[in-house]
Amino acid sequence: MLWLGGLHSDRALLKRKAVNQAAVKWTRGLIGGLRENGIDVFGLTHCYEQAWPQGELFPGTQQDFEPGLDLSWCKYLNVPGFRELDLGWRYSRKIKQLIEQQNIDAMVCYNVLHPYHVKAMRVAKRMGIPCFPIILDGDDPRKDNWRWILKATRDAAGITFLSSWMARNYPGDLPVLQMDGGCSAWFGDEAQSRIEKNLIVYAGGLDHWRGLDFLVDVIKQLINPGYRFIICGKCNQQEIHEKLGRDTRVDVKGFVSDQELHEICLRASVFLNTRDPAIADNILNFPSKIPNYLAYGKPVISTWIDSLSEDYRKVLQVVDSDEPSAFAEQVVRTLKWSETEQQSYIHQVREWFLATRLWTLQARRFEKWMTRTCKC
Repeated sequence: MLWLGGLHSDRALLKRKAVNQAAVKWTRGLIGGLRENGIDVFGLTHCYEQAWPQGELFPGTQQDFEPGLDLSWCKYLNVPGFRELDLGWRYSRKIKQLIEQQNIDAMVCYNVLHPYHVKAMRVAKRMGIPCFPIILDGDDPRKDNWRWILKATRDAAGITFLSSWMARNYPGDLPVLQMDGGCSAWFGDEAQSRIEKNLIVYAGGLDHWRGLDFLVDVIKQLINPGYRFIICGKCNQQEIHEKLGRDTRVDVKGFVSDQELHEICLRASVFLNTRDPAIADNILNFPSKIPNYLAYGKPVISTWIDSLSEDYRKVLQVVDSDEPSAFAEQVVRTLKWSETEQQSYIHQVREWFLATRLWTLQARRFEKWMTRTCKC
């Protein structure tokens, strides 16, 4: 398999603002699952970077890329107005070389929003290689009656949507797979002995689209002085502290390594997902933090957005109200669960997670669907 998308190292994740932690985690998860299923993965990528002059003019060194993966990467001119054109030319040229040199059976694009991926798919299709874009975020397709997606995927053999709503409502003719996310292992049993009472954790993007304002309002509603909050994710820590009125119960950690995040999740009492259902683009955007949360067997208090598949209602503590007070009330109720309620919940989540959300299982579904679609 030839994989097109961000393939960044921990070093790049730490040093480069344009590298998205959730994307890195999701990509590593699926590629790891594919490799465990015996699939050879070769990557083609470039170093994601803020446009010059905020970022480097010709970004990228070998240290910016995942060291455990065979890959090729493109240097490019990182100037607004030229960047997309340059990347389109470089990707098209590299794709042709790789297909001629490697034994490629299929090509996967992590997100098809990028013009250089669209051009790369056109080249691959002309050379007889089936292409499978994975669409995980972007603008609400109802704004232009799905035109941007239909146009961008015209050279695809099939489409994978993370969003359940997108998979159900896609108006095109291509085969569709709905596959939202996963985690490498189940940590819930270990986590049961590590829980710290009243520790409330949010780990993910911190902006308007991912529910930052709603999160701030919820925390302000949770007035119990015994509650403690940890917030993780790339952000301006000073700005988040200011929004929260410098609440001493809140530890805004900002970016943390995977290992530190794992330790925090083991200790959590509950997790929060505050993505705003009123933001139309969330019909498409799937909060990939949710499967990662659920791997720890802790309650996840969540708003409901239509990108979530219905089976999540079995394992999330869903707050259908758009009022922060209602969300806060659900947090309080959940923190008061009895031992019996906690054990019943973890049993239900463990059964569901091990049957559906391990990355090895998701990768197997993905591979079988691609094989049926293109008979490769």
